[in-house]
Amino acid sequence: MGRVRPFTEEDIPRIIELNIKLFPNSAHLDKENQHHNFSEICFRNPWYRDDIRSLVYENESGKVVGFLGVIPRQMSYCGKPITAAVCQHMMVDPEG
Repeated sequence: MGRVRPFTEEDIPRIIELNIKLFPNSAHLDKENQHHNFSEICFRNPWYRDDIRSLVYENESGKVVGFLGVIPRQMSYCGKPITAAVCQHMMVDPEG
């Protein structure tokens, strides 16, 4: 059985491969730019929190075949500050 775990910077090359495979139009961005974008958005954004992270899914053999980008954002609810986890860029390789 596979597992979900926190996304790490070491996962970025595999996520780029997934992105190109599943969203072919993203191939117009070179891999360096994509690496920079994933790194900045997922690890260096102003609201980054280590306890609210993007996630990857590893199949039974340990290969990363899924990704869910999660970006913490500061918001307010009934006048009180809260932190929301905004999800974006979900992708799963159907060939897993």
